[in-house]
Amino acid sequence: MDSPEQQEVLARINASLSSTVLRDIVLAGASTLGLSLGGYEALSEAARAAVMRDALANRPAVGGYPDVAAFNRAFESIVVGEAALFRAVAVANDPGAASSALIDEVEGVVLTLKGLSGTGVGSLAGQPVSSLVIYGEALISLYAGFDHPGQQAFVTFLASLRPASGYASFGQVMTVVQANVYTAYTVGKQADTAGKAALTNVNAATALETFDLALRDSAESLAIDLSGLTQLDATGQAAVIGALWAQRPAGGFATVSALNTPFESAVQTALDSLVVVPPPPPQEPVVQLPEPLSPSEPPPSAPVGGEVASRKGVALTGVELSASVTTDASLRLEWVGERVAEDGGRVIEFALVANVGAEPADAVQFQIAAVGQTVRVAAFSPAPALAGWLQVQSIDDGVLRYAAATYDTEFAGAQRLGTLSLRVDAAHDGALGVSVDGYSLGANAARSLFLQYDEAVTLSGAYQLTGLEGALIDLSLTASAANLPRGAITAQDALEALRLAVRLPSDYANPFGYIAADFNQDGRVTSQDALEILKAAVRMPDAIQPKWVFLSDDADLSAISSRNTGYKSGLTLDSLSASASHNFTAVLLGDVNDSLVFV
Repeated sequence: MDSPEQQEVLARINASLSSTVLRDIVLAGASTLGLSLGGYEALSEAARAAVMRDALANRPAVGGYPDVAAFNRAFESIVVGEAALFRAVAVANDPGAASSALIDEVEGVVLTLKGLSGTGVGSLAGQPVSSLVIYGEALISLYAGFDHPGQQAFVTFLASLRPASGYASFGQVMTVVQANVYTAYTVGKQADTAGKAALTNVNAATALETFDLALRDSAESLAIDLSGLTQLDATGQAAVIGALWAQRPAGGFATVSALNTPFESAVQTALDSLVVVPPPPPQEPVVQLPEPLSPSEPPPSAPVGGEVASRKGVALTGVELSASVTTDASLRLEWVGERVAEDGGRVIEFALVANVGAEPADAVQFQIAAVGQTVRVAAFSPAPALAGWLQVQSIDDGVLRYAAATYDTEFAGAQRLGTLSLRVDAAHDGALGVSVDGYSLGANAARSLFLQYDEAVTLSGAYQLTGLEGALIDLSLTASAANLPRGAITAQDALEALRLAVRLPSDYANPFGYIAADFNQDGRVTSQDALEILKAAVRMPDAIQPKWVFLSDDADLSAISSRNTGYKSGLTLDSLSASASHNFTAVLLGDVNDSLVFV
């Protein structure tokens, strides 16, 4: 039941006569209404004005909004709808947008508007929601009927109709499209006819050389972009054409789309291989190094194990688990990346992260040595936070000594000291460990620590690793969410997220459902999450990529709600639980209704 304060704000909303007055009431009373304004505030000024006009237009003619829940539900649904409409308008007005971007946005609009069923929103931007859906579906159907050249020509023609001042609304976009759709269809069919003839020439090639020549000569008719290919040298171009030749079916490519998709993939793979990461800049020695110390020995080990399963209880394979271990919580290693050395070994980089504590520090020193004959310290690059400090370092026989001090700056809390690079021989097998001796930070006395990183191992539903007796162990789990089946995240998930955001009854109003619905991981479920899930469902180019998070069965999730989705992925163990069994539940962000089926 609404409180007296909420009833007062709602009465003013129902009595407002203009969208400007309504805006002032809503913004001033949002906290009283329990209304999330995150999605609204992320919109452009024009879109926010449209939201307020829609909220006024969708207000029931008799009696107004019956309660706060009804208004909040309608308002947040309108935010989702107008966000989709204005995104489509922005793409339609962008001359640099990809040719298929407008169709992708229209598909997103249609799915969004269908998801507004039952929210009390019957119109957007002054037009019935049902009409907008019909117009959008007609455009999508025409586009889908073309092959790749026809699709390119169809949307290119539509883009040429853009007014000089740009489109003002999604309704204007649909009006222009409707008036010119027959001409656009004719242009698309002509392009498909030319593309089909060009594809016949490509499929008729009997040797790699003639295949290459036919592809380049017919590129315009095939609507294939050669700009990426021409960025490669002769060897790279030959590799791309050779890969495409090898993928040509026995009867030839059935459509231009079937040719274009592997071509673009091969070109992008070749371009990605050209990226080179420069080495970190050298550091000038400016302060005195600490005295050399004998490396300390690692403590004895103890086992840690458990299982990893989905929300349905299905054991997950392909999950990578690693463990970062320290004998002291004041310093830890965090994996950054690795590369292969010329001799087949590896260079693995870690962030060295210190917990400075409440008292600010103005000096640090330590000595680091790798454990074992097959690992040695290769380099250390101080973090930008130490850029203004006086620093000195040396690496002799694989042992790093480092010292730094400052006179006018200092830091506190968790701080990254730098990037530690370890050179690992090809013959190395097992965990990576380093001894840290003479470590002092600020006023803390020098002491010895031991840090270990268990390299990521791929699991088959369970894990078993060796921890450290009396240690602080941080278990980190990751899994690729690439190549998910199309049905893993759908518009239904976006609708369920919206229901959770506006607090409608839902079968997924539980900790796992709330966490999966918080797609942008900002700590709460809002209409913005519903929009982002929808973008991921239709595979928009700028959509947030789905990811897995892993929740320990030991974790207390009782406080999780739509307004609080705070959680820790992975698990930190102390000495009291270092030898126990610890299981994890994997949650795919965006899959609110847990529809992913494991084959």
